[in-house]
Amino acid sequence: MFPVFRSLSLRYLRLRWDRAALVVASIALGVATLVSTRILNQSLEAAAHDTMTPIPTANLYITNGDVGVLRQVADDVNRAKIAGVESASAILFEQIRLVGLGSPEGRVGLLVAADLDQLSNSKSTKAFTYRILDFGAVRSRTGVFISEFLWNERRTQGISDQTPVRLSYADRELEAPLAGVLEIDDQSKASSFQRNLVALDLNLALKLIKIEFPPIAAFVGSSLIGAFDTVRGDRVSRIDINMEPSADLERTRQAVQAVVGNRASVKTLEEQKKSTDDVIGGIQIGFTLCSAGALVVGLFLVYNALSVSVAERRHDIGILRSLGATRIQIARLFAGEAILLGIAGAVFGIPLGCYLADFAINMLKGDLDSMFLNPDIRPTRLSAWTMFAAMAAGVLTALLAALVPAIQAAHDQPADAVRRSPSAYSGLVRRLHLAACLLFIGAGLAMVLFRNALPPRTGSYVGIVLILIGMFLALPILIGWLAYLMLPLFRMFLGIEARLAADNLVRSPARTGVVIGALAAGVSLMIQTAGVGRSNEEPIKKWVEQVIQADAFVFSGSLTSANSSLAPMQPAVGEAMQKVDGVERVVGLRFMRPEYEGTVICMLAIDAQDYSRGTRARLPQGLPSLEAFDRLPEGDVIVVSDNFAARFKKKEGDVVTLPRRQGGPVNLTIIGVGQDYTWSKGTIFMDRKRFKEIFEDDFVDVFHVYFRDDADPIATRRHLEQAVVPWKLAVENRGFVKDFLAGVIDKIYKLAYLQQVLVAIVAALGVVTALLISVLQRRRELGLLRAVGATQWQVLKTVMAEAFLMGAIGTVLGIALGLPMEWYILRVVLFEESGFWFEMIIPWKEALGIGLVAIAVATIAGLIPALRAVQLRIVDAIAYE
Repeated sequence: MFPVFRSLSLRYLRLRWDRAALVVASIALGVATLVSTRILNQSLEAAAHDTMTPIPTANLYITNGDVGVLRQVADDVNRAKIAGVESASAILFEQIRLVGLGSPEGRVGLLVAADLDQLSNSKSTKAFTYRILDFGAVRSRTGVFISEFLWNERRTQGISDQTPVRLSYADRELEAPLAGVLEIDDQSKASSFQRNLVALDLNLALKLIKIEFPPIAAFVGSSLIGAFDTVRGDRVSRIDINMEPSADLERTRQAVQAVVGNRASVKTLEEQKKSTDDVIGGIQIGFTLCSAGALVVGLFLVYNALSVSVAERRHDIGILRSLGATRIQIARLFAGEAILLGIAGAVFGIPLGCYLADFAINMLKGDLDSMFLNPDIRPTRLSAWTMFAAMAAGVLTALLAALVPAIQAAHDQPADAVRRSPSAYSGLVRRLHLAACLLFIGAGLAMVLFRNALPPRTGSYVGIVLILIGMFLALPILIGWLAYLMLPLFRMFLGIEARLAADNLVRSPARTGVVIGALAAGVSLMIQTAGVGRSNEEPIKKWVEQVIQADAFVFSGSLTSANSSLAPMQPAVGEAMQKVDGVERVVGLRFMRPEYEGTVICMLAIDAQDYSRGTRARLPQGLPSLEAFDRLPEGDVIVVSDNFAARFKKKEGDVVTLPRRQGGPVNLTIIGVGQDYTWSKGTIFMDRKRFKEIFEDDFVDVFHVYFRDDADPIATRRHLEQAVVPWKLAVENRGFVKDFLAGVIDKIYKLAYLQQVLVAIVAALGVVTALLISVLQRRRELGLLRAVGATQWQVLKTVMAEAFLMGAIGTVLGIALGLPMEWYILRVVLFEESGFWFEMIIPWKEALGIGLVAIAVATIAGLIPALRAVQLRIVDAIAYE
């Protein structure tokens, strides 16, 4: 069989190298979007998991989200001697800065702190090994261990091992001797932090990050606490439970939970990951759907090219069948061509996908670095599984596209094929085509309608994908009908060249319909993205205009890190700013990410009355939630965002129960519901003074500073900047903050547009392929036109008119499909993901721009086939066939 494949298939591909190149390019772009999406999703997932559960080496985890856990809980578990528990280790993770290393501000690092005696006997040591440089610092537990990367960076900067390591957190600094180097293997649980890990003894770390409370007696639950050290407590991020190999996981978890009580939750690693995946899952699925769209569009175009390949070689196929070739051998011949093209497309698509992933990560680098504990987010290395998936996607795309043409070629009767009679099998193919369209659309509608009975996201996402595939499959049929209905209008109002182009569309709806469908897919995705972006952006910008009323904003690091509670400030900063001449009031905000009903939500502690009064003075019409903000200092009360209320089905008067480190969970009563877009899973607002009492946290992430009406804003800001110099803080104005928030939205949609541009490129390649095929199929017709007096310019205009009509019809259908998709994304997908209810805004301006670009691209794509058409010699064209 290989000699036949070599003499027929390989020879054909060499002769039609330009068409084969276009098919390979279509597959390569689809594979590239798949690879880039997979790498991007894996990078985001790894960074999110590293932030929620860094260095996951234990069997069970005692956690409270951002609230933290009392160190004493680990002692209680160890004293309980629970069957199956090897050890319980209190672990602290915090983002700190290494002063004097890297940039002038210092290099960001991840601090991991634990009791070194417990750590040395636990599974956690598998994450890294120690190389001791100062035995005295190790024995006294006053030394710092740094990763090998940081150690090499110190040496490069000429810093000796005897020079102490300087660490800073908020406005505090700790200077400690370098005790040793952490050697981290690429396959270890700590591999993500090879470039920035710092390890300390837990007691030493708590001196750096512990919150100092005044030494007064306080009630915690029903117990009177009078000792200073007990009131402030020792907050750790989590407690790792290492189990004996033979222990039963669930039974041990229940036993540990009984000891922990209501002070925290005991979870497995899978349960920890589940809450993280819930936050980033919607973004990941959105990226995946875009990449799937590129593959589907590529599949249609490959199908188109291979269908024509079969049609061109029916005569050869008939001869082969007459000489004894079986139907299976004919089908294998075309399947082999498809596999070859698929492999070639995947080979080119994989490196392109890696480049696109790197480009996307770099575009969002500043935001990602501040959002996650790992400040050096890099694209995940190309895994063997991703490479296999990419190769399989390329080959399967080509094989699926070749399936129908191959079966059709194999079932042609030899005599019909040799005589070039119409295929008797084509009628069955059309019926199967229509049945497949109805099946996809019906299955998709059923999944959407019954999505509440299916696993989360399955119905809303998979259902719409099936509907879209069915609709795109049906486009050739629809376009055949549409072109037939429009043909009288074309003949009445268009010139001879355009009428010939329209006639060709009617005669070949299967070929042109696939390409028009690809154009419609690209246009619809862009219209949907533009509409969703506008519908999100306009209400969010309006909300930002209302709630951002301060004259200056003070934070450490960047605004992203401030909103992520990774760069906190001491409350003393606010006290210093309040004394600045011209400052009317200073409002502190603190962010925390607790878990509620298995979902990570946002808690925002704010100086409620100061914020309410400062905002009301600048916003006379007021905000509906401002009245409720005035009541926040009254006690255990909260205001919740409208998406929190929608997601968890809460209303005013309902109670929300949240964990805290000691004293058991706290019940908070909802006194107001207001519009807020801070967090996609819901936001809770609490007065900062009460937050400090409940959660033992007095840090501030960002200060809103209001100037007096009679103050000089320029002079006041200058004095404010001077006041915060000791803390090395940033001061920005209202315009900067508004631009930053708008930029975050723009960057997210730029990634979506990047993927959809690839879909558009694939569609443009489809136009080139379709028109090249059209020229080949119509060589005799074009030759006859030239023979009866048509000029080269008229033939050129005929082919270009066909490209224009394909672009125009694809654009109209794309807009018609894109608007319902926008409605579905806003009212179903986004609402179920976040609880936000956005009014649908039709992006007329963007639709006009996208439509003009699509038509222009389609018309320009027809230029190469048009030039090829005019180069046909009349004698050769007429002699063809």
